[in-house]
Amino acid sequence: MSFADETKKQAFEVDVEASSFSSGGIEFTKEDIEESEALFHRERKLSQGLSSRLIGMIALVGVFGTGLFLSSGGTLATAGPVGMFIAYIFVGLVIGINQIRVVCCERCGDILDRLESGDLHLDFIVVIVAVNSYNVKWYGEIEFGFGILKILLILGLIIVGLVIDLGGAPNHDRLGFRYWKTPGPFAERYTTGSLGKFLAFWKCVSSTVYSFGGAQTSAFLAGETEHPRRAINRAMKRIMIRVLALYWLAIFILSLIVPYTDKEIAAPNGNASGSAWVIAVQRSGIKVLPHIINAIVLTSALSAANLGIINASRTLYGLATNGQAPKIFLKVNRFGLPWVGVIFGCAFLPLAYMSVSETSAEVFSWFQNITSSNLLLNWMVYASVHIALNRALKAQGFSRKDLPYTVRGGQYAGPISLTFSTLFLITGGFFVFIHGYWKFASFFSAYFIIPLYIGLFIFAKIFFKTKYIKPSEVKLRPLFYDVYARPEPPFEKLKGWKWITVLWS
Repeated sequence: MSFADETKKQAFEVDVEASSFSSGGIEFTKEDIEESEALFHRERKLSQGLSSRLIGMIALVGVFGTGLFLSSGGTLATAGPVGMFIAYIFVGLVIGINQIRVVCCERCGDILDRLESGDLHLDFIVVIVAVNSYNVKWYGEIEFGFGILKILLILGLIIVGLVIDLGGAPNHDRLGFRYWKTPGPFAERYTTGSLGKFLAFWKCVSSTVYSFGGAQTSAFLAGETEHPRRAINRAMKRIMIRVLALYWLAIFILSLIVPYTDKEIAAPNGNASGSAWVIAVQRSGIKVLPHIINAIVLTSALSAANLGIINASRTLYGLATNGQAPKIFLKVNRFGLPWVGVIFGCAFLPLAYMSVSETSAEVFSWFQNITSSNLLLNWMVYASVHIALNRALKAQGFSRKDLPYTVRGGQYAGPISLTFSTLFLITGGFFVFIHGYWKFASFFSAYFIIPLYIGLFIFAKIFFKTKYIKPSEVKLRPLFYDVYARPEPPFEKLKGWKWITVLWS
């Protein structure tokens, strides 16, 4: 900590005893200061082992996984090349404007409303349990390694895709925009004509939502990050631009090198060999590369499972902190890791064996639909909290300029994201209502999360006896005091070889 920061900290420590205090144009009372101390300065249990480097990489590669490498082929088969490209742009923009900004990293619920193949399966389960049983820094370093592999794979696929498209592959077949012309830019589903093309486009929105599932993962780790306000906000602000750019470029290249009528992507087998990328490389005559792609795609699946355990265990810890889950989930080991939550999350890993009794593709589709619906509900909650925060700021005479970090036009992000996320959720399984396409498994996986969420919400309201907090009563002043009382040092300017870190920093 610099001398200026240390002096500022000492000043705050002295003024805690005063009857009032003013900073940043905000007047703080002694009650505000005491409440802030009680909320934020209690004993820390979780280890802050994630540096800006690690959290930046987690934010960057959290969305690069099975959605891009596996389900993109099914999206292409459903909507066609242009339909798929538009779907990824559309959903990416909705997700991009709904970025999380970290003002407080612990117990923020107290600030707003307190309710808001078989052998391979076993190998993966053992690795996942091991990774999530040690210091969170260990998890971050492993994800950093996975992230480097993902970035290299994506850049490699983009370059190889361009080579294939321009005729540089062993088969020397120059594709150009051939597949945009024949069989065409849009596929038709359920009916013909423009309506059929629109329905095909809207059908693939669900799988596209799944592809962006890890966009907010870094926010779950705010309580275990060094200087979380600074690190998370910069990660979410800068990384999303790079994520969308890489994602859109990769999807554009894929749309050029595989026709949407290809039988193998239209009927995927649910594993890496059925990836549209692998199929395109194989058809071009390149020999070894498909095996390399398969191996890295497997690491992406492993990374996604690790993220799931992280999200589950930290969510349970947060609920227990607010008294909304059993206190047993507050237990941490000597590394500051919530091990009870980790065990609870890992208990569901054997569900992977479902792919042994059914086809991998069908099981993958079930979990993809369920995950997409859950993600949409999460984004609706994020947007609702964003709207509630803006209302509270206005009701108490604050402006967005009083926040430590803001985004231009951010006050409109919540309503826009809430509107489209709700629309995506309600229409996610629309096709089952078309005559001849009813399938209970598809209906269940698309919509069961809605009554489950409503039921849990009502149960929690009754059991915990929570009530709606008016915007004028939201505890913003203790939060702002914490922001001013614990300033975080600025980032160092990149010099020399450190410029290579600009990709994830």
